[in-house]
Amino acid sequence: MNVVKYSGESELFSEEKLARSLLNSGVDDHQLASIISGIKSDIYEGVTTKKLFQIATKWMKKYAPSSVPRYKLKAAILELGPLGFRYFIGELLKDQGFDVMTKLSIKGRCITHEMPMRMASHTGE
Repeated sequence: MNVVKYSGESELFSEEKLARSLLNSGVDDHQLASIISGIKSDIYEGVTTKKLFQIATKWMKKYAPSSVPRYKLKAAILELGPLGFRYFIGELLKDQGFDVMTKLSIKGRCITHEMPMRMASHTGE
């Protein structure tokens, strides 16, 4: 069975690749078998990776609900967009004790440059 990737390329469905992704999200071996069985019953020839992700999430909600947020983390980060991602990283660095400044404007010779983020120093231990 083929899966259509975001790029439009077609790729053979890989149960191993799917299992690795689910395990990385915190699904245990017992949950994994049930989730993969459910996913395999719902997928079809030419399913898109986006739809496969939705199907996987549906089955995870049933068998491993606590793993769903971690599985959806990549999609959530992509939804932040470039600027949102920079602010997110800035907050993570602040939490680790770094001084972080965002939205800096630096006047150049001809134009003003916007610097998305600057890490000043580490104030931690």
